Parts: sequence; C-alpha cells; structure tokens
Amino acid sequence: MSINGRNAGSQGYRENGRVYGEFRPGRYLFPIDEEEKDRFDVLHRVVSLARQNKHFDNEVPDRARVLDLGTGTGIWAIDVSDALWKGPENHGLVHGLDLAYIQPADVPSTVSFMQADVEEPWPLRENDYDMIHIQLLKGGIRDWTDLYRKIFRHLKPGGYLEHVEIDWTFRSDDNTLTSDTALVAWSEAVHRALRTFGTPLDINDRIKGDLQALGFTDVTETIVKLPINPWADNKHDQELGRWFNLAATHAVNAMSLAPLTRVEGWPVEQVQSLGSEVKKNLCKLSIHAYCRLNRTTDQTPLNWTKAQHRLGHRAFSSLCILPLSSPPLPYIITLFTNISSSLEYILVAFASRPAWGSTLASEFAIVKNLTVQRNRGL
Repeated sequence: MSINGRNAGSQGYRENGRVYGEFRPGRYLFPIDEEEKDRFDVLHRVVSLARQNKHFDNEVPDRARVLDLGTGTGIWAIDVSDALWKGPENHGLVHGLDLAYIQPADVPSTVSFMQADVEEPWPLRENDYDMIHIQLLKGGIRDWTDLYRKIFRHLKPGGYLEHVEIDWTFRSDDNTLTSDTALVAWSEAVHRALRTFGTPLDINDRIKGDLQALGFTDVTETIVKLPINPWADNKHDQELGRWFNLAATHAVNAMSLAPLTRVEGWPVEQVQSLGSEVKKNLCKLSIHAYCRLNRTTDQTPLNWTKAQHRLGHRAFSSLCILPLSSPPLPYIITLFTNISSSLEYILVAFASRPAWGSTLASEFAIVKNLTVQRNRGL
C-alpha cells in the first residue's frame, strides 16, 4: 500500500521479522509495518464500538480546527472529517501528527498529516485548535505532563482535549483469570519493560488527576470494559469481544517483541513462546477477562482571552518548576501583579504543592488582595 509516496519498508528497518521506524530510531518500541497498521485500524474499530460509534463527545464549531496526536494510519482523522464536513461549505481542518509517515496519500482536502515527534516543539500555532485528540498513545510518551502542557497552549480558550487509552492490565470479576496464567505474566513483563524504558503503560489511573492539576476544567472520565473474547452475555459486548480479541492477539507480538528483547534482554524464542500461550488464553471462553478503556474529556478555561490564556499558563508553568517547598513570596507577588487574571492557574499550582498551602496561607490572601486591587485599578 502506498503511503504518501512511500511504504513502511522504505522508511524503516527490519528486526526480528518486524519493521521499525527510522525517524528518531529507538524512540518508539512498536513496529510500523503493514501488520501493525492493520492492528491500529482494528483498535480504532474497538474504540468506536466502545463509544457507541461516536468519534468524540463534545460539540465542535462548523469550521473547527482539530489536531490528532499520534494519528497512526490517520483513520480517526479521516473518519472525523467525513463525519463533520460532508457538504461543500463550513469545512474545518484535521491535522494529524505522528512519528511514522504511514498515512494514506489519498485523503480528503480537510485532512493533512505531518511527520513529527509530539514530545518535541510542534510546528503549529498556539491557541489554534478547537479540539485535540489522543487515542492509544501510551507506551510511546516519556513525559505526559509536558505533553498536556503543550496541548493546553495549543487549544483555544474553551477548547477540548479527548484522551482515550486502553489499560493493558487484564482483570476478571469472577476469578476466572488467575495470577499464574500467561496473560498475566505477559502483561506484567511488558509493563515492566516499558516502565524501565521510560514510556510507561500504567498511566490510566492518573490521567484525570494530572489534567485537573494542569488547569483543565470539566474533566470527566468514562471507563468501558473490553472483553478479551465473546464470553459476555449481551450481543454488544460479544461483538466488542470479538473485535478486541482480534486486536489483542495482534498486539501480543507488536507490544512485546522489542520491549522484551531490547529492554529485558529476553531471547526472541522466549518472547514467542510466551506469546503463543497468551494467544491461547485470549481465546479461552472460560476466562472472563477484560481490559479497561479510559476515555477522558476536558476543556481549557472558556472565559479567557488568548493573551490571558497564554500568560496565565506561563505563570502556572513557572510555579510548577519551583521546588515542593514554599516559593519565595516576592516571586508570587510578581506573578500576581504583573499577569492579570492568572489567579486560576496559581490556585492550581498551589493545589499541586500541598506544602505551599499549609505554610503560605496568610501570604496567599495578601497576594490575592493585591491582584483584586490591581484589576480594579486601585
């Protein structure tokens, strides 16, 4: 399949039967070959089913600007464009960024793709997007806090972030999944390897709190169970289980081969042997296991001007790089009195530094009063 004039093999290198990207080599431990593109598209179907075939949860304007981070094959970006802009007017734009240039060459005029590392500075304007979307990007990100900060800066005031991730820890509610199964051993080994590598998988439980701490508002989280096969009683979950079984069986090799051989030092044969047992577990209807899909939606403050949005975020970022101990009072006064309407960000920074709140309560009240007086022109 042609992808923007190239194929995966022409932009990657082969290792243990899979193709990995040459752009920032070693930065990303999952393959970029045809088999992996198929897995991306199957996972997109899984997520769509879990979301009742909705591409996103929030309303966006007719001429919306949307950014898809880690776009993969671009399937979400293309589907969103098709869903939003079917007519000849009121077209917006969906940008997709990814380390690998594996998107189709023939795409709607409202979709564009760019090869970029989302953890590096983006060649895009700040305060420019109505919605930013992340889907299944964990395992490839080292610093989620920094990424969320960039997202905040690039969203318009009132813009939305939607973040969707699968928790690859397998669970069961009826004890049909025991701790001695290959499924559990595989999950623990892959989590350990990616944690050591610096791109952890175990972030789902912290997403909501991290976003709230960074100043996002109206943060909501929805969790959906993904059955590992069609063991469930109802038809919807059975269909979801069939699709997730297909995705998970393809994920076994893709998600473990490089992490376990490069990071953990396993022989390829050991990885393949464990993978074979994992696939058997995935297909056992007697194992009522599932993974959890976390969907988190949130918004940047709506009533901010672009200048306040930018300056307030700088104030917040400045506070967050200070030590956990109490910050110097003159520094905080400078932030309050020189950056109008930054109070919301300062409050968030204080919430993330409990020691500040306990030791600077009186000083905080003084600074707040100074800000009120300044804004009134006193």
